Amino acid sequence: MLDIRKTAIALEEEELLELEQIIVDCDEKEALAFLKKSVYDKVAHYQQVRSEHEKLGR
Repeated sequence: MLDIRKTAIALEEEELLELEQIIVDCDEKEALAFLKKSVYDKVAHYQQVRSEHEKLGR
């Protein structure tokens, strides 16, 4: 489960091209897959790493 707080992620050039293609095609199935892979998974990973670093700092 994600922590609900402001989070920034970076998209690679390939991901931006994929996002553009999803928008042009109005592809709902690919949009959900993109959100899972390129947004949710990145946020989850970032928050896990941050949590581990905070534990080590204490």
